[in-house]
Amino acid sequence: MPCEWLGWFIVSSLTCRRHSFVPSTSSIVSVHADQNILFYSLPNGALYRQLVGFNDEIIDAVLLNSTQSSDHVALATNSSLIRIYSTKSFDARLLAGHRDIVLSLAANSSRRMLASGAKDNSARLWIPQDSELAWACVATCEGHAESVGAVVFEREDVPRFLFTGSQDRTIKVWDLSSVQTEAPATSAPVRCKSVSTTRAHEKDINALDSSPGGALLASGSQDKTAKVWAVDRSSGMLKLRGTCKGHKRGVWSVRFARGTRTLATGSGDRTVRLWRLDNFSCLKVFEGHANSVLRVDWLGGETDGYGQVVSAAADGLVKVWDSRTEECVATLDGHEDKAR
Repeated sequence: MPCEWLGWFIVSSLTCRRHSFVPSTSSIVSVHADQNILFYSLPNGALYRQLVGFNDEIIDAVLLNSTQSSDHVALATNSSLIRIYSTKSFDARLLAGHRDIVLSLAANSSRRMLASGAKDNSARLWIPQDSELAWACVATCEGHAESVGAVVFEREDVPRFLFTGSQDRTIKVWDLSSVQTEAPATSAPVRCKSVSTTRAHEKDINALDSSPGGALLASGSQDKTAKVWAVDRSSGMLKLRGTCKGHKRGVWSVRFARGTRTLATGSGDRTVRLWRLDNFSCLKVFEGHANSVLRVDWLGGETDGYGQVVSAAADGLVKVWDSRTEECVATLDGHEDKAR
């Protein structure tokens, strides 16, 4: 047995429940106490497949594109590790870097960059590598005093800014001009510079969204409000445009319509609301969920500020709404617990 393999075998045996040799593929399969099954090639010692047996609660999820143009999905699962799955093979990898539970994920417009925010008060940026399911951390964003519960890129294929919202009630804008965006990662992660810090809300910030074109930023908070900010594209400074008031509990999700005339919000008061962005008045209220609305988004095309809205809630239901009539046109009930 080669020396490097002997070292791996000794270390792996400390956490591994069982090893098995597979002659047909010249590989070793190891089953671990954390319910992961790892497949290693004997000729080169490389991990070539990983099966994850348990995900715990899924806190956030985003779709990604790799360098090989195959679809990936990233999951935040009540862990400091980010899970990357292939949507074709369900092969998985774990991304290590955060020191505490990952709370939020976001992809840029091309889905070739991933941002993560965590309880370790930091955000990280990741890009895909040449090999399947390999993603590398290329930047860190450190400066918040409490957990980072929301992250979003400026909505451009090559974004200049990353926005982070925290339990410390501030929004920070990070300059990404020094961040490597093309694979493979060739250096250690850079430390991004915060170009502005804004005391945005009176309680925890739960959600952020960037408008198409990046001129506006929306934030949702436990203080029951959503706010819309103008983004100075040169300096990264934020200026308050308006406040959406009307929810009776914290706002968990905010999402701009594609035409940027309307903002959708989901709240712990079990409602979805649509807001006009010219005067920040409430246009529509959708009622039908039996528990907190945790996620909202727009479906398909949007005309004159209207379209279909989808909501996911702690009652386990996903609902599709006609924004003109305020009617629920579909209810999906496959989840057995919270739907995000």
